[in-house]
Amino acid sequence: AQMLKASIVERFAACKLRLNEEKTRIVYCKDGKRRGEYKEITFDFLGYTFQPRGQRNKQGQVFNGYAPAISRKSKKRITETMRGWHLNRRVQLKLSDIAVEINAEVRGWMNYYGKFYGSQLKAFLQCVNLKLARWAERKYKRFRRKPNDAYKWLVRVASKNPALFYHWQHGVKPNRLKPFG
Repeated sequence: AQMLKASIVERFAACKLRLNEEKTRIVYCKDGKRRGEYKEITFDFLGYTFQPRGQRNKQGQVFNGYAPAISRKSKKRITETMRGWHLNRRVQLKLSDIAVEINAEVRGWMNYYGKFYGSQLKAFLQCVNLKLARWAERKYKRFRRKPNDAYKWLVRVASKNPALFYHWQHGVKPNRLKPFG
């Protein structure tokens, strides 16, 4: 691997390019079959973190594989985007209006980051449901200072209209009865 890296550096130099030394490193793809020890076993690439993860084979048996999932940096960027929606200030909107505004973005996240290890993304997208419950808490007086009641209301809305939000259509419905403790 060291020789390959050296030849790549040499080839890039011939093309008047250079590798980014901070980002270029050799990583050991440790999994159930490769059990050696190496200091670097994870890396980020294109919004995914590649690292050893538990997986299931076709027979349903669990094994340790090396797989991608949404990275922390991508989660942070998505969280900042969700904050930018300022749902808590947009109480003049109806729930269907909010759905029209955010569905395209959520669809993009789910289509891109949901390809590999989608369960991690789905758990993260529950934050959208929590934001919607906070919105309902501010919009409707009967839910003021009652976040659990607002969430229960959202659960009922999701059961009556499961196609309203894109993430609801794909199994990320509000389903816990007491998310706020």
